[in-house]
Amino acid sequence: MAAVAVTADQNNRQTNAGRTIVRNSSGIPYVVVEDVTNGAIRVFKGNSATPTSFSEVDSANNPDGAAYGSCSAAIDSSNIILISYHAYIDKTSQLRYVTVTAADAFSGDVAIISDIGGDPTAITNLYTATAIDSNNIPHIAFSQFPSKGGLPSLYYTNKVGGAWNAAVEIEGGTNANVCLRYDICIDADNLPCVSYENNTDGDVTAAIGNVNNATSFTLFDVSATGNFNSIAVDSSGNHWVAYLLANEIHLRKHNYGDAWTTWQTTVELDNFPGSADWQVKPSIVINGTNIYVFAEEVTL
Repeated sequence: MAAVAVTADQNNRQTNAGRTIVRNSSGIPYVVVEDVTNGAIRVFKGNSATPTSFSEVDSANNPDGAAYGSCSAAIDSSNIILISYHAYIDKTSQLRYVTVTAADAFSGDVAIISDIGGDPTAITNLYTATAIDSNNIPHIAFSQFPSKGGLPSLYYTNKVGGAWNAAVEIEGGTNANVCLRYDICIDADNLPCVSYENNTDGDVTAAIGNVNNATSFTLFDVSATGNFNSIAVDSSGNHWVAYLLANEIHLRKHNYGDAWTTWQTTVELDNFPGSADWQVKPSIVINGTNIYVFAEEVTL
């Protein structure tokens, strides 16, 4: 199908987030964007499963703040869209959460964490990624700026048990590491799995929670160098991470049942067009055991 413009009004973007496009049980796509002009979170709905146009959802009640952004989304089995995002408010910046009901209405906008630590200095230094487990519970990977070192750190929280649980540091300020560009999925054992870039070491890391309501994570460096990344699980329970290395997309597999530190040999996909002036942002999607990697080329 030909490209379809979601919206042409305002200055909209999808910055520093995991997945921002979901489909309901009828195949209708929804697109979540950050409205830079107004500092708001907006949702647009396609007119069919193969849309020719999009219309905004509940524009009167969308989260609207001075600097809301870095949004990501997932959708549950009841067609409720769950959105996490950040609010940049200097030294009291927040992690926030809102839902869009099956009737296309915003509901329950709330600050999960009312102060993420030090001043991130801008919304563009904050990241989120959102996933839903088999019990329709949201799990979020997000940025915090702990006072120790004042570094952007990767944290995790979930709503297992009906309330938001204490945030868990996956990697970051404790070991003076800067962690960027998160993605999250829930695997065949209902465990949260996160991929991200350790900007301090220059590597791409995959982390797996110890239980569904994870209190700790086991880490593995999928690649000693690389950045932009995405993680997903196939129907056999295998984990896959796609990432960018030297302007080329690489793909690495973790076989279900293997120790987390045992991964298969990296596969380099066909070169994408462009040069060092291009960056390719991969997003991995899996249908059964068929692996698809979508990439965006951005001219710098």
